[in-house]
Amino acid sequence: MRICLVHSEPEKLPRIQLEHRSLTKAGYDAYILAPRLRSRFKPKILAALIRYSAFLLQAICQRTDVYLVSNCPDIWGFAPIVRHKRWVYDVRSPWAEELRAFGHSRLVVWVAEAIERYMTRHADVVLVVNKVLERRARGWGAKEVYVLPNYPPADFRPTVAPEEFKKQQGLSGKRIILFVGKLSVVECTLDLVHAATDLLKEQDGTVLVMVGDGPERPSIERYLEDKGIADRVKITGWVAYDLVPNWIAIADVCVLPRREDSPSAKFYSPHSVRKVGEYLALGKPVISTPVGEFAHSDLPITTASLSDFPAAIREVLRNPIHVYSASDFTWEKSEEVLLRACRDLETVWV
Repeated sequence: MRICLVHSEPEKLPRIQLEHRSLTKAGYDAYILAPRLRSRFKPKILAALIRYSAFLLQAICQRTDVYLVSNCPDIWGFAPIVRHKRWVYDVRSPWAEELRAFGHSRLVVWVAEAIERYMTRHADVVLVVNKVLERRARGWGAKEVYVLPNYPPADFRPTVAPEEFKKQQGLSGKRIILFVGKLSVVECTLDLVHAATDLLKEQDGTVLVMVGDGPERPSIERYLEDKGIADRVKITGWVAYDLVPNWIAIADVCVLPRREDSPSAKFYSPHSVRKVGEYLALGKPVISTPVGEFAHSDLPITTASLSDFPAAIREVLRNPIHVYSASDFTWEKSEEVLLRACRDLETVWV
């Protein structure tokens, strides 16, 4: 069975890379489709329309038996529908709710949700990252739903000794608060910097390291300059996925800020936010806002409102928490579910 995995920026999505590795290892003829056209210009809407249309056409032209479509952006799901092919819809996040959190108009949110519902009903198989999204998919009329948690692989380990890596990065002797992810409104990165300002000013030797990039980076950098704490925050930009463990390994505490009143808050779970599994896999204490399933998780995660993050961070730095290695939360567990879904799909297909 030939499987085409589709995403607009596959190099930035570890999940699709792991899915490809698992499918290939299992003997499937799997490949990742990346867009050929990536040009950006103004007006942005026109540029996006051209990129989306080109990639949709590219997807439609594939000679494949099954499409595996990642949910962001969702419209790539139209390719298998147009071609009457079997396909898997891989849902990692609530697209419409995140657009609402970004402040988009009701019309945009309505269109996004209509697309999500349409894709969910038409997919032969829906993969979801947690139980909350599973309930939503079943409520929307999905044919088959499999829960495929967003865990890191068992070989997610640093490639450089932590002290040596700290030295390479000019962070020797520093206590490190670590954030990994997209610098965006959804990730509350600017809010995180606001909340940590006083803490960073008062605690010499403490540095906030933000591993990632995104639309909020210019605002964050302006704020840091205005407050005179640019030397207390290090923004790495996007880094290769195999380098992420090196950054986590040098952290004293890892943070996961999310807005509690966000429309998408109820959909978050320790089993769906990949960085949580990565933090725990390397034995790092985690502080998260009490959103969705985080509020009642039995995992070793400290929850605090964003305004209380500084106090929670101070406490962890003062009294380090021993975190067991979450060996049960690995991609290999999710891989079993993925391959079962493909076997079931193949059986029905034949």
